[in-house]
Amino acid sequence: MYDVAIIGAGVIGCSIAKELAEYDIKLAVLEANIDVAMAATGANSGILHAGHDCETGTLMARFNILGNEMFDDICQDLDVPYKRCGSLVLAFSQEEINKLEILKTRGLNNGLKEIKIIKSDKVYKLEPKINPGVIAALWTPTAGIINPYELNVALMEISKANGAEYFFEFNVEDIKTINNQEDNYFEIYSSKGDKIKAKIVINCAGVYADKIASMVGDNSFTISARRGEYIIFDRPSPVNRPIFQVPTKMGKGVLVSPTVDGNFFIGPSAQDISDKSDKSVTLEGMEAIRTAAEKTLKDLPYNRQISTFSGLRAIPSVQDFVIGESMPNFFNAAGICSPGLTSAPAIASYLSGEICSKYDFKKKQSFVTKRRRIINFKDASNQEKIELIKKDIRYSNVICRCEVITEAEIVEAIKRGATTIDGVKRRTRATMGRCQGSFCTPKILEIMSRELGVKMEKITKFGGNSYIIAGNIRGENHDKKG
Repeated sequence: MYDVAIIGAGVIGCSIAKELAEYDIKLAVLEANIDVAMAATGANSGILHAGHDCETGTLMARFNILGNEMFDDICQDLDVPYKRCGSLVLAFSQEEINKLEILKTRGLNNGLKEIKIIKSDKVYKLEPKINPGVIAALWTPTAGIINPYELNVALMEISKANGAEYFFEFNVEDIKTINNQEDNYFEIYSSKGDKIKAKIVINCAGVYADKIASMVGDNSFTISARRGEYIIFDRPSPVNRPIFQVPTKMGKGVLVSPTVDGNFFIGPSAQDISDKSDKSVTLEGMEAIRTAAEKTLKDLPYNRQISTFSGLRAIPSVQDFVIGESMPNFFNAAGICSPGLTSAPAIASYLSGEICSKYDFKKKQSFVTKRRRIINFKDASNQEKIELIKKDIRYSNVICRCEVITEAEIVEAIKRGATTIDGVKRRTRATMGRCQGSFCTPKILEIMSRELGVKMEKITKFGGNSYIIAGNIRGENHDKKG
């Protein structure tokens, strides 16, 4: 019997787990996938939004402003890299300047203190490579960029360090509400027949949050899926910060943005789809991204394009985040579309506060507050590299040449829970370079096989049937002399 079960281990679920794990409770986190950050979080723009987009008075606006302010402390405690580089929303016409004025007023009404419209000369000083024709831009210095999946991993690790238990490949199929004279609780069943009992359930199931809520009789909202496609490019980035265009009813539009790791991307597209599992990349989506991005930046270096991907955003029918208790002991953190990443720590603080106050949960006398990321050999100084190699010779063995990831880093990622190639990637950036794993994947498979004690044929890219090695092409019993 758990005191609390969180359904969904994306950045929202793991942010809540981090907060609740500091209390003297028994906590379970249930995730349908094989690892964290495999749904919306893993295909996120990684933007820390300043807070001018959301309609004043909404939960989106409230938690965006509060969440943005929390990231300095969070990233310091969890050792997660981020940059407060600011953001620009470009205007190419007087009509678009009028829209910037609306955004500025909205931002001020939401509580954003640092926001202003700047003229073209200042815009081009900040971003000299953007297209001519910009006449003004909305400048918000508190915006920034972060690696969303590294944040998600860090949140999982700190919550586990404080006692949270994670159950992966636990695809919730049914929830039964048990009410009797002795106790009231939920029985949560997976599609494999596993069962978890919990007194309190928190629904953080992304695009499937409406399905989970309906299992306990909450039909107050529905979730639709909006697919966003991206193109990512190799280093260096031609821009220094996220550059937006004037938003539309479909969202914040296609942006050009650097990543904290030095790459840059364009996207996302915005396509409402009926299939909540459809994360395909389409020719139509790619063309829409290119056309829109070229308004911001001509001569995009497509010869340095290294990958395309897509993700699904959870669009709530109520046009706002769905947060709070909807049924007895059942809480939602649902419909968390943009600015969900930025809002995550504030949502977690609010919801955990509500729960712990209602149920009189007490904080532990001691708990872990700091987490250190895996040592990044590439960014170490020459002297630091020498010292690392002296301590562990595996730092001298570079496995991923594009990103300069060593055997020692990959081993550490496996020790911290990576069981797939993509799990290693999320924790180290191995396979994320220009070759996209063409050279290093076989070596990573060998290391994983050795460290996990399984055959390479059993290792997958991202779980399920995504096996990389099918077997010996000459047959298992082939005579090597033949």
